[in-house]
Amino acid sequence: MKSKLNLASALIVLLGSTAIYAFAADNELLGEAAPPTAATRTVVIDHDTQYVNVTGGDIVKFVVHNKEYVWNFDGADTNNFVDLNKIFPNDGLHHEVKVYIARNPLYTGA
Repeated sequence: MKSKLNLASALIVLLGSTAIYAFAADNELLGEAAPPTAATRTVVIDHDTQYVNVTGGDIVKFVVHNKEYVWNFDGADTNNFVDLNKIFPNDGLHHEVKVYIARNPLYTGA
């Protein structure tokens, strides 16, 4: 009986760590949070903002409802856009805002 419990416990831990890894890997594809001092530009998001254009490698400070969020768009070069709701805390945005990401010219030879 003990071996079945140990096996079940190990399986639960393995599945839980796989889910955490999948979430972390997904966020890595989008980039990563950055300190405010690293931002190279600032974008104010209001209720009329539907989209923002950035270039891969940009570090952008977003100002939303007097709160600041800084994101480094250094993720995978395969992302064409990201919904800001995926990278902001749950209370960050109250509507959908797409960020369209142009390829970083350093890596495309442009």
